[in-house]
Amino acid sequence: MYARRVSIAVLAAFALVLTGCTTEPRTEGERADLQTDAQKALQDMTAKDPGLQDLLNNSVGYVIFPNAGKGALIAGGSFGRGPVYERGQWIGWAKIEEASVGAQIGGQKFRELLVFKTQAAWDRFRDNQYTLDANASGIILKSGAAKGAVAEKGVAVFVDPIEGAMVEAAVGGQHFVFEAANRMNRATTQPSQTEMAR
Repeated sequence: MYARRVSIAVLAAFALVLTGCTTEPRTEGERADLQTDAQKALQDMTAKDPGLQDLLNNSVGYVIFPNAGKGALIAGGSFGRGPVYERGQWIGWAKIEEASVGAQIGGQKFRELLVFKTQAAWDRFRDNQYTLDANASGIILKSGAAKGAVAEKGVAVFVDPIEGAMVEAAVGGQHFVFEAANRMNRATTQPSQTEMAR
């Protein structure tokens, strides 16, 4: 009985954390920091696999989560937040929402990149109707990964592990929430795809 109460309490707390995390960073400083982290993440990822840049250049849109994570202790789930780009131009923010119950213990940090290759998949994402299948796996980033990438339902998912005991590419069940940036922010802080590639 006690274990069940603990499980319920942990699950509820984790759900509260997920729902309490806003999509757009709250302050100008946090927005700038996340943009900087995203640029650095893309630079590191394209350095590991230069072919990734061509995939980005020919995509409908993409989302980069520079500091995504996964934790598990009775209640497990993924979280992350990052900028969204359409045809190389920044248009807003996205966050990962996913929670599951399991017996895993541990955690990991990773970069996650979603590359949308079809307009239909991109439209679902922008309408907040995009969720990865339960058995979906990301492509571990390495040299040549982009060239052989297979897009599941029009989307290729790349994972670049940073640290942690749960280093694997399982991304199944992730749901994504998109929030468009207001025009003023887009005009003043939007980095172009060319700037991101430098």
